[in-house]
Amino acid sequence: MKDDKGKGEQIRYERIRVKDIHAYACRMLGELKEKEELKENSELPVTRHRALSLKNNPYADDEDVGLIVAFDRDRSIGALVLMPGLLRSGGSLHKMFWTSSWFVCADYRGKGVGTGLLLEAVSLKEDIVHTAMSADSERVMKKHGFIEMAVLAYDVIHVDRVNPFTLPFRIIRKMPWGDKASREKIDRFTAGWNRITSPLIRRGFYRSLQLHRRMEESPYRFEVVDAFGEAVSAKGNCDNGKNEFYRDMDAVNWMLSYKWILENDERDPIESGYFFSSYRDRFRYVPMEIYSKESRTFEGYFVLSISSHNEKTTVKLLDHHFADELDRKAVFYSILGHARECLANTILLPRAFTDALGETWIKRLASYEMRRNYLCFPKAPESPLAKSMFDMDLHYQDSDLAFT
Repeated sequence: MKDDKGKGEQIRYERIRVKDIHAYACRMLGELKEKEELKENSELPVTRHRALSLKNNPYADDEDVGLIVAFDRDRSIGALVLMPGLLRSGGSLHKMFWTSSWFVCADYRGKGVGTGLLLEAVSLKEDIVHTAMSADSERVMKKHGFIEMAVLAYDVIHVDRVNPFTLPFRIIRKMPWGDKASREKIDRFTAGWNRITSPLIRRGFYRSLQLHRRMEESPYRFEVVDAFGEAVSAKGNCDNGKNEFYRDMDAVNWMLSYKWILENDERDPIESGYFFSSYRDRFRYVPMEIYSKESRTFEGYFVLSISSHNEKTTVKLLDHHFADELDRKAVFYSILGHARECLANTILLPRAFTDALGETWIKRLASYEMRRNYLCFPKAPESPLAKSMFDMDLHYQDSDLAFT
């Protein structure tokens, strides 16, 4: 595909197969290193560890296109990752693709390169879905035929919202007066004061929940594991009768084994300029199995991610599956226990978990709703995605969100 809108030269697009993506990433890195062009927001289309993960995707076939790279002559100027996944529709599983890691180098933006990458993906004639997008990305996708299929609502518990030292400044910030410079000054002052007081507030927040007592009273025992085995797979891979983006234990264990984000002590300086975040102060998964204390019956599992960056820590609940009668409030307090250990600032949860709390002070003061759009491009009017796109059960861990 050609695009004449980039800086006066013709733009070409190269498709990389899943089987070749890791070798391609290594070769591109070597070429950029030789040209000494590795710098902040460089043209590196994908990191080696992310490419290795994409190559090992259990839902991918070797010949699937996993990466599209835009070039101006011999310079890579943008990229779009395509991540194969599975759609459960009408009781059957069907191949589909998530778009991910879509970017264009700063000096080529607004020149049609991003659109060219998107159209190249659409030309593959596959069912494609995108979520967690910027406003600009959403506008471009809708312009070129992507359909808004659904919105996922989930809850965020933000511990700093209960900080009484910054509450007056947050109230002033919302008042309809003052210019942009004044609001920015208030924001800086609030952030600085919060940085000083936040550790004290977080300790008090988690201490007030009496988590140790709650865990002793819980009817469940929670065990941290390295990966999930066949016994868990048999329980967790059941058909719930709903249309959804499917993830079985193979996908969960793939995520646990091939991380997209590494910790800073694993940092490779030559890849630090990749457009998307690849390194954080802390990034790890916590896979948990749940058993009854009395009978040692397996009751379910869940996976947490714990991420720290710029002195802020976030805990996310990702894949999970529980017996119908399991007390979600007990699981919620187990998750809070992990958040307490790292003094997390923020916890992201499906709505069902905060609903299980009832109208507690945590829900009233510290939590709020976030929403995430899903856009799709069905490959045909009667494709599995086209038939089910308006009747889907959505999950936070859809797409690449579990990796980031």
